[in-house]
Amino acid sequence: MKQIKRKIDKDPTYSLPTLKTEMHLLWDNARTYNQEGSWVYEAADQMQEAFDEMYEAEIASIASASASASAGNGAGNGNGAGAGTSGQTSQVPSGTSTPMFKAGAGVGKIKLNLGSKLKAQAAQSVASGSASLTGEDSGGDDDEDDDDDY
Repeated sequence: MKQIKRKIDKDPTYSLPTLKTEMHLLWDNARTYNQEGSWVYEAADQMQEAFDEMYEAEIASIASASASASAGNGAGNGNGAGAGTSGQTSQVPSGTSTPMFKAGAGVGKIKLNLGSKLKAQAAQSVASGSASLTGEDSGGDDDEDDDDDY
């Protein structure tokens, strides 16, 4: 996750479809290197499903806001961002050191905090058809602590 955040911070051409592709790679790797049925494997499935739902809802929301803004001032083309693609999941089992998944143990909510500056920037990018995440402050960590707010 920190590598993805660094890429967003440093790469002015980082796009929403790239974010989705990299997040899918993260979960594909979790499934590849952990045994099916382990808590890591199961959590990867749940997080990917929740992320995809939130991603599609956010893209629709940004596109809708962009279309509304475009209708008001005649600017923009109303094109939304692409959805990206998911990689293939390998069923390679890992060693026995992976703890087993515990249903209901803090699983269920995922917070993807893009920060207000990045969210506004994404809306502007969608309006222009580029859907690019750029800027000095990505907004991914919008508080004073050292953790990433994802």
